[in-house]
Amino acid sequence: MSKIIIVGSVNTDMVVRTAHIPAPGETILGSSFFITGGGKGANQAVAVAKLCGDAYMIGKVGNDVFGEQAILNLQHENVDTNFIYTTDQQPSGVALIAVADSGENSIIVAPGSNSALTKNDIAKAEQIIAQCEYVLLQLEIPIETVTATIELAKKHNKKIILNPAPAAQLNDEILQRVDTIIPNQSETLLMTGVEVNNIDDATWAASWFHEKGIATVIITLAEKGCFISDASFTGIVQGYKVD
Repeated sequence: MSKIIIVGSVNTDMVVRTAHIPAPGETILGSSFFITGGGKGANQAVAVAKLCGDAYMIGKVGNDVFGEQAILNLQHENVDTNFIYTTDQQPSGVALIAVADSGENSIIVAPGSNSALTKNDIAKAEQIIAQCEYVLLQLEIPIETVTATIELAKKHNKKIILNPAPAAQLNDEILQRVDTIIPNQSETLLMTGVEVNNIDDATWAASWFHEKGIATVIITLAEKGCFISDASFTGIVQGYKVD
């Protein structure tokens, strides 16, 4: 099995189902409520574990019930949590999510302890990073921590996979060290200036990433699937929509 390090956010999602998303100042009744594990980093770690990879999570939670439960949830999914640090200075990250019957959603994220994950925390995990095959990153932690992770991973010749979400402008120093990038359409537009509506747009956007030194580009296209461009394949991989 591949040993994969995931460096990123660990959140608790609080989800309310409702008939519609409330307008500013409007109070409405929801139909259901549940709490679940979240955070782009933790979600990726669980996905890796479910796909039978060895998933090692590097992140930070608060010294509170949300942090304790988040670690237990990840352990239940067979994610290694030895490098999830705890801080007394920040609460654990949470997301407040309203989901309408139509599927529309509204999300507020309070990053909390995720914003306190530092390059020193990454340095403490150098031994496990040196032993992995891939390092998987997103952008729900400080950019300087992302940069430090990439530098350390490249020191040990590891492959870097970056999901540039939430959308942000990244400098060439970061991009040229990334092996695989996985943006969605809005992230692609922000980074490249190309609005991806068809395969020609996707090809043009992918060439922008290739010029930065990124070997493999995967642009996700919602229900249309994804566009993949690398040395061995260029084109759309069809997806399907779940009702």
